[in-house]
Amino acid sequence: MLMPAPIDAALDNLTRIVLVVKKDRKLRLWFDGLSKKAAPDRRHEIIVMCAKMRAEGEDAGLIAVFQLLADERVFEAARVALAE
Repeated sequence: MLMPAPIDAALDNLTRIVLVVKKDRKLRLWFDGLSKKAAPDRRHEIIVMCAKMRAEGEDAGLIAVFQLLADERVFEAARVALAE
């Protein structure tokens, strides 16, 4: 059985982030607000949101995907994809 390449998994996760954010107005406003913050503040807010999602019993896979936004490269790629 073939294992997905790390780049494939990364692209799948990025696609999932973009689709979820595009479909949810509140998430889109949250994401747009993050774009205006300095990287350390953005990372902190993402960590806090993921902790809140975990406490509310949200899907663990979705939380893991959102945690990826704490990485500046992933956030920037998502920002560019959402801008298109």
